[in-house]
Amino acid sequence: SKDSAALTALRRLVDGPLAPLALDPGSKGVLASARSLLAEWAAVGGEMDAYAAKSILEDPFIAGEVDPWPGFDAFQWLSGLTDRIRLLGQGPRPGKAHVSGLDGGHSGRPVAFVMGVNDLVIPGGDRQDPALLDVERARISPLLPLASELGGGNEAKLRRLIARKRGKVFLSHSRLDLSRDREMYAADPIHELARHSGKTIRAVAFLPGTRDMRSSAAELWLDALAAGPPRFPAREAMLNLFPGLVAGEIAAAARTSGRFTAYDGWAPEAGGIPESLSPTQLETLLANPQEYFFRWVLGIALPDRSGPPPGGWLSAADRGSLMHEVFHDFQQTLMSRGERADFALHAALLDKTLEARLRRWRDLHPPENAALYELERRDLAECARVFLHSESEFQKTAKPAYLEAAFGMEGRSAPWNGGLPATLALPSGRSVRLRGRLDRVDVSDGSGGLVIWDYKTGSPAGFSTADPFKGGKLQAALYAVALKSFFPGAEGAVSASGYFFPIPEAGGRRFLYPASALSGVVAIVDVLAGLLEEGVFPYSLKQRASRGYAPIFDAAGGAERLSAQASLKASAAAGPDILRQWLEL
Repeated sequence: SKDSAALTALRRLVDGPLAPLALDPGSKGVLASARSLLAEWAAVGGEMDAYAAKSILEDPFIAGEVDPWPGFDAFQWLSGLTDRIRLLGQGPRPGKAHVSGLDGGHSGRPVAFVMGVNDLVIPGGDRQDPALLDVERARISPLLPLASELGGGNEAKLRRLIARKRGKVFLSHSRLDLSRDREMYAADPIHELARHSGKTIRAVAFLPGTRDMRSSAAELWLDALAAGPPRFPAREAMLNLFPGLVAGEIAAAARTSGRFTAYDGWAPEAGGIPESLSPTQLETLLANPQEYFFRWVLGIALPDRSGPPPGGWLSAADRGSLMHEVFHDFQQTLMSRGERADFALHAALLDKTLEARLRRWRDLHPPENAALYELERRDLAECARVFLHSESEFQKTAKPAYLEAAFGMEGRSAPWNGGLPATLALPSGRSVRLRGRLDRVDVSDGSGGLVIWDYKTGSPAGFSTADPFKGGKLQAALYAVALKSFFPGAEGAVSASGYFFPIPEAGGRRFLYPASALSGVVAIVDVLAGLLEEGVFPYSLKQRASRGYAPIFDAAGGAERLSAQASLKASAAAGPDILRQWLEL
């Protein structure tokens, strides 16, 4: 039976790939036989083999498109074909060694190194999907791949890879998984080969064995470090090799010196008071002058993180804008009627106003589903009720006079300023022009003084009834002095300014400060204007830490270190005099 099977195989071989040689024993017949052998008999083990076979079959000689010339040696031409063929867009590389993974290709090198033959790769069938185990996958469909079958696939890849190689093949594996910080082991095929060959698995280091084997500057450094402390000026050599480190050395030395330098925030070229300033800009300048420098001098924009929370419809900023619109529309309607807020009389009007604004926002920013919209609507309706309860009591002694009165910016302009900025004269002789928008200005029944309100829809945790400047808050005071500048002849024109929190969490809490308690903002603004005028932007943690630009500050040494260095230099009068004044704020 064995002889019969051998004869059958021989007949198939003669009738198949050897048949062209019987018709033409020359070069043309050899090429035709090679074509038949590749197209009909050669085993294709994966995408790489299929691509290689296709590339060879498309050769003009193999395809029969070009006839060989007299004297053409087909066998010699075929033996060199693997050195000329291009796989995956790349031809053979110079040299005798080839480094490959399990899906590697080139087979003509006398030495090949196969990397990554670890136990997690072969067998590798122990990593099941935790969401869908193999047992569950098999129940769902026989077409789903199973983790238990993956190892066999990798082992088959390795066997096909070795079968393609010529010369010597070295299998290697990593001793340590750096990403997981765990020890790794050789796969079974490596142990199997070691047993059959009588050889041992050897550990190989990256460092060259002798100095004459150094192949790069990196190996020179590793070799020198492994041998002990460097015997040459390593620091100077590093600075010469990496010029960028020189700038870092200069910056680090300047920051740790006793002088206030450009690396601490002194930029006279950027000095100058802008055309106008907003409360947000001045509060940022007070909290951290370097943050102001990055944001408004260099123009480094912060990433936009103002989106809605997970599972929400509106962002915090959008909620605030919507409620400001509702309060404005509601108060404007009451002012046109000559009425003051009364919960019993105007609850329905406020609900109607809220619904109208909600419909507009829903059309512009559709929610993901009706449930999200309804949840947001309930929360905003509760805010509106808190607002009306508080206003019903407060408007018994005061009535709204101006809504969203803007100065120095686009918007509704109050009749007493024409939209121009408010000019604030400072004790040093400097002056600044303020811009802003007042949410509401009331007139007190008793004194006739003006009371400024700014609606807040965030948390009142950082506010204090005793200290209007707690946490570096300047807005209420700036609005008071700005409005007062429009009434120079009437000292009592502005009687108070404050913040109103019409949200359930705050229970409609108000923080109202008399004008006399806010006059200290002028001295604060004077020092801040001095910083701008002289281009002095030190780092500060006096009020709050800067979060948006934290990566920049971290690269320069960290928040605590930068703040300590700036405070030390300011206290030692190591820079302009305005730096010491800033420290005393």
